[in-house]
Amino acid sequence: MLMAAAIALPVHGGEVVGALIQLETFTPFRPDQSPEAAPVRFALMADGKLFVGGTSVVFEGLLDKKEIKELERQAEAVRKLKGLGADARWGGEGGAYRLRLGGKKPLVITGQGDPAQAPVAQRPLAALVARLADFAHPSLRFHNPKAFWVRGREQALAGGCKPWTLSLPLEQVTSAGAGATWEQLRDWPHGADPASVCVGDKRYAVWFKPLLPGEQP
Repeated sequence: MLMAAAIALPVHGGEVVGALIQLETFTPFRPDQSPEAAPVRFALMADGKLFVGGTSVVFEGLLDKKEIKELERQAEAVRKLKGLGADARWGGEGGAYRLRLGGKKPLVITGQGDPAQAPVAQRPLAALVARLADFAHPSLRFHNPKAFWVRGREQALAGGCKPWTLSLPLEQVTSAGAGATWEQLRDWPHGADPASVCVGDKRYAVWFKPLLPGEQP
């Protein structure tokens, strides 16, 4: 279930190129975690390949044609909703989300709230968001991301810190962000959990977002 969050969704980034259906959720679990650095929650590709992300890890699986058609029917029901805008907000305690439907006529819907409290006219949308947010499938296995997007800011976190040993310029990481590989980051935390970094007398919080194949940071 999506947890409560009153946050602004990032304007750019997060799109998985070629995905038929994609869901991003932005629900921090602790003040030091970053929902923007968590993996994409759900992405279905045209060949049936499936990615499901948690707070830090990503799983991949494969849907058969029948399962793909079922999700496509749900997505088509959302497309047919009358009066549906680019923003759909519901009452109650629910997380912020961004739903992307691919194809010849891409559709992006953002919003926030509890799907159970969606108005009758938006129940197909609420049902799809709720289903993708908690999606499970027997084929899911651990996915080892090949690429990451690194960003950070000057911030002292509780506890100790580690020296910045990566070849990425920290100035770039804290301004525009930078790309990195699994080999570079194998000993660093991934996803919404930050790394506490020391450089001289300064402290930084740095996040490493796992990128799915085709994802734009």
